[in-house]
Amino acid sequence: MPEFWDVYDRRRQPAGRLHQRGTPLTSGDYHIVVSAWVLDSAGRLLVDLRHGQKPFGLLWETTGGSATAGEDSRTAILRELEEELGLRFDPGDAVLADTRRRDSLASFLDSWMFRWDGGAEELTLQEDEVLEAKWVTPQEYRDMKERGELVPHMPDLYARCLAILRQQKEAAP
Repeated sequence: MPEFWDVYDRRRQPAGRLHQRGTPLTSGDYHIVVSAWVLDSAGRLLVDLRHGQKPFGLLWETTGGSATAGEDSRTAILRELEEELGLRFDPGDAVLADTRRRDSLASFLDSWMFRWDGGAEELTLQEDEVLEAKWVTPQEYRDMKERGELVPHMPDLYARCLAILRQQKEAAP
């Protein structure tokens, strides 16, 4: 069954049209893409290894994907986390860490931060999307980036997410 996206203009205003995934977007059209930065209480980041048959296969990333027609960004990231990793979060658990327009990828990328203290062995990986998942420290993340093991267009929001994590800990009763 084909997947459809809502189309937006460069100001992120709805264009009132749908686009079918897999066909080139018309010049000036954009869609919404989401990513999840899941950190544990120790500040480690959950990354997953893309399936080898996908673009950028066998590279590590944070979980994400495209919002489908009718979805807002938060709904899309909650769906992606459940589909790809088997993780369920309440909408209130999602903190918008960053949003940016990516002209070269015809998309708006919304990056959401979540806190979860589970083990990678508790995840249910979507076989055709994710081969493996693991926790990495900030230094391990930097090393992976330096070795070219991360999806190249993934923004580096680790420091921003660590700051959000610190703020959450300070605000906790």
